[in-house]
Amino acid sequence: LGLAMYAQKFKTIDNELRKDGGCSTEMDYIEQTSWLLFLKYLEDLESNKEMEAELNGKTYTRILDKKYTWSAWAYPKQADGSLDLHLVMTGDDLLNFVTRNDAQNPGLFQYLANFKKIAQTPDTLEYKIGEIFSTIKNKFQSGYVMRTVIDAINGMRFQTSEEQHELSALYEEKIKNMGNSGRSGGEYYTPRPLIRTMIHLLKPKIGDRIYDGACGSAGFLVEAFNYLKETPNMSVDDMNTLQHDMLFGKELKPLPYVIATMNMILHGVEAPNIMHTDTLSENIMSIQDKDRFDMVLANPPFGAATQSTVQQNFPIKTGETAYLFMQHFIKYLKAGGSAGIVIKNTFLSNGDAIPVRRELLESCNVYAILDLPAKVFTAGVKTIVVFFKKGEPTKRIWYYQLNLDRNLGKTNPLNEQDLADFVECFNGFKETENSWFVNVADLDQDTLDLSAKNPNKSDEVIYREPSEIISEMEDLNNTSATILNKIDGVLSVKELFERELHKSFAKNTEGWTEKTLADVLECGSSNLSAHKLVDCDGEYPVYGASGLVKNVNFYQQNTDYLAIIKDGAGVGRVYHYGPYSSVLGTLQYLFPKPDINIRFAYYFLTSIDYKKYYKGAAIPHIYYKDYRNEKIILPPLQEQQRIVEKLDALQEQAQELEQIYTKQIADLDELKQAILKKAFNGEL
Repeated sequence: LGLAMYAQKFKTIDNELRKDGGCSTEMDYIEQTSWLLFLKYLEDLESNKEMEAELNGKTYTRILDKKYTWSAWAYPKQADGSLDLHLVMTGDDLLNFVTRNDAQNPGLFQYLANFKKIAQTPDTLEYKIGEIFSTIKNKFQSGYVMRTVIDAINGMRFQTSEEQHELSALYEEKIKNMGNSGRSGGEYYTPRPLIRTMIHLLKPKIGDRIYDGACGSAGFLVEAFNYLKETPNMSVDDMNTLQHDMLFGKELKPLPYVIATMNMILHGVEAPNIMHTDTLSENIMSIQDKDRFDMVLANPPFGAATQSTVQQNFPIKTGETAYLFMQHFIKYLKAGGSAGIVIKNTFLSNGDAIPVRRELLESCNVYAILDLPAKVFTAGVKTIVVFFKKGEPTKRIWYYQLNLDRNLGKTNPLNEQDLADFVECFNGFKETENSWFVNVADLDQDTLDLSAKNPNKSDEVIYREPSEIISEMEDLNNTSATILNKIDGVLSVKELFERELHKSFAKNTEGWTEKTLADVLECGSSNLSAHKLVDCDGEYPVYGASGLVKNVNFYQQNTDYLAIIKDGAGVGRVYHYGPYSSVLGTLQYLFPKPDINIRFAYYFLTSIDYKKYYKGAAIPHIYYKDYRNEKIILPPLQEQQRIVEKLDALQEQAQELEQIYTKQIADLDELKQAILKKAFNGEL
C-alpha cells in the first residue's frame, strides 16, 4: 500500500473515533486502534503459518475458533474477495458480538480474555491474547463507527517485512502524539532520539538479557531490537535468541501494556516478553542470580508510591516511586552488567534519596551522567540519564550538560543531532565547556550531593518564547474544553454514579430490582485470612498488619474484593483490589455475590454518605451493620457493565483535567518569567 496510503488510513481511523462518544483523547484513539490492529495482525500471522505448513506438507491448527477470526466476524469475504454484505455485522449487532457476556455464547472480548486461563506459559502468543483482552475495554459506543474503522484496518497488511516496517513507523508516530498530548500519555513516552543514543553508547550484543521494569510503550525494548537485528552476520539461531530470550519488560497500567505489546509485534517480535504486573510489588530481597539481567534500560515513573506496603519490599524505605525503581534495577542487574536510567534530576540532591545514592555509588560504578534540558519531556520535568556498571564502587563521574542554542517544545523536539556532541565526548570522556569530572571523594560524605553544577557555565535559565508558551496553553484549553463537554463539568463520584444510573433507568427498567447491600455483598475479613498459603518463596505478595508477610507460590484467594476503612481519618474510603493483594489499615472486606458487578458495587459504596453513621465518637467509625441495609437499585449485569465502563471513562477524564490544570499553572509561571526577562533585556 505504501506509507502514504497507510498514513491516510490512520487519519481516517482517528477522524472516525472522534465521532464516537466513547473516545475523547489520543490515548483512547491508540487504545481502540491497537486491539483491532492486533486482531488483524493475528489473522495475517495465522494465514502465513497456515501457508508455510501447507508448503511443508504439514497441518497448522489455528489458535482462534473460526467464529472469532478476523475473516469471520470483522471482514467476511465472498469467493471473489469482496466483502460479503449478507454476513457482515454492523451497528448494534456488531457491538453486541464484541461486548456480549454469555457463558454459552461468549462475545469476542469474553472469548479472547479466556486464553489467559488456558495458556500454558506467559511467554506464549495465547497468553498475550488473553492478557490484552482481559486488560483493556472496548470503548466504541457506535457499531457504525466501529464498522468504518474495521474497514480501514482491513486494508492494512502485515505479511511482509516492508509492510510491518511502514505500519510500525506510523504506530510510533501515534505513540509520539499521545506522549505530546501534554497529559498522562506523556508518562509512557520517552523521546526516541534519546533512547537510540543511550543504546548506541551501551552497545548491547546478541545474547545479552535486556530489561525495562517500567516499559511504558516499550520504546527501549523496540529500539534495542532494532539495534541488535542489524548485528553483522546474524544467524538464524541469533535471530531466534533475539526474538525469544533477550528482551524483557514489565508494565503496571493496562493501556501502555497493550501499546507496548502491539508496538513490539509491529517491529517484528512475535510474542513479546512483557508482563502486565506491578513491578514494585516484588520483594527485591528474594531476587536470585538466575533472575538478573545483563543490561537495564528504563525511564521509571516518579511520584508517591501507590501503597505504603510497597516499601516493605525494599531495604531502603522511601515514598518516592523512582527511588524504589532505582533499587529494583540495581538488584536486577548482574555483576558486570550495565544500565542507562532516565530519572528526575532531584535524585542527585534530594535528602530522601541519600541512602539510595549511597547504595548506587557503593555497589556500582556511575561513570557518566547526562544533564538534559527541561523541555526534553512534554511535562517540562528536568531529567538526567545515569550510566552505571554493577560490581565496583564509583570513584569518578563524568558529567555532560546538554546546552542547546534553541528552546525545545512540542513542535521543536529533541533530535539525534542535538546529542551528537555528547556522543562524541562520551567516547573518551572529554572535558569541554559542557563536560567535567567530579571525584566522589570530594563530595560531602553525609549528603553525597551529586548535583550537576557545570563549573564552566552560569546558571542562567532559558525560557521558551512567550508565543510558544501561549500556544501550548491554548492547546491545553481546547483539550480541557473537549473533556468538559464530555462530562458536563467535573462531577463527584456520587454525582457521576447517580446521573448514569438515572439515565439508564429512564431508558429501560426491565430486569431492574431493588435490593440491600447485604443481598449483594458478603462481608468478612475471614474470606482472606482463612485461605491456605504454601509456606515457601514465590511471586505472590501477602500483606499483614505490619506489612509484607511473605511471598508465596500459591495464594488461594482468587477474586477481586472491596475494602472500606472503618475508623480514623480515612473512614469511609473505598478501595477495589485484585487477587493476591491485601492492604494495611483497619478495614472491612466485601465480596460481591453473582448478581452484582464489583466495579458497580465500588461506585455505589463510594457514593454513600457515611457521615450519618459516625455515631458522634471522637474517632469516626462505621461498621457493615450500619450501612448493610442501604437500598441499591440493581440493573441487569450487562447494563451494570455499561454504566461501569462509562463511569471509568469519566473518572479518567476528570483526572486528565487535573493534570491539564497543573500544567497550565506551570506554563503561566514560565510565561511571566519569560516576559519579565524580555522586559529587562529591552526586547518588549
